[in-house]
Amino acid sequence: MCGIALIRLRKPLAHYVEKYETYHYGLKKLYLLMQKQHNRGQDGAGVANVKIGVSPGKRYISRYRSTAELPIEDVFQKIDQKVQEGLLPFPLEARYAEQVKEEVAFMGEVFIGHLRYGTHGGNSIENCHPFCGKAIGEAEIWCWQVILI
Repeated sequence: MCGIALIRLRKPLAHYVEKYETYHYGLKKLYLLMQKQHNRGQDGAGVANVKIGVSPGKRYISRYRSTAELPIEDVFQKIDQKVQEGLLPFPLEARYAEQVKEEVAFMGEVFIGHLRYGTHGGNSIENCHPFCGKAIGEAEIWCWQVILI
């Protein structure tokens, strides 16, 4: 049986920067939850992040998945590298929190973690959640809905 973790940050990112002196509060909590249940899924892991209330046209979903030998570590290593690159121009100050949220991947309010314990299908990235699908409008140009499963 798979393992699932969900974190919803209820306060703005600036709060976590002021109180805990980190932009990574949500990611750290998700990592701990996934490590606690790592035996629930050893075939793969995936993490997705959703930003609430971002400006139109800005990316609001980030996702990484892995079927490596140590999938949790692999996913969070990829995330950490992406986040560190994105945070380079921003000092650790609450006044930059909204800009960080808009510009840096995995800095949203909703974190979803999945640990795969394969019961069907091969051990491949295509079988590892979270899945992300797009529904395209009639002209097949305008993406009007994205779903995360």
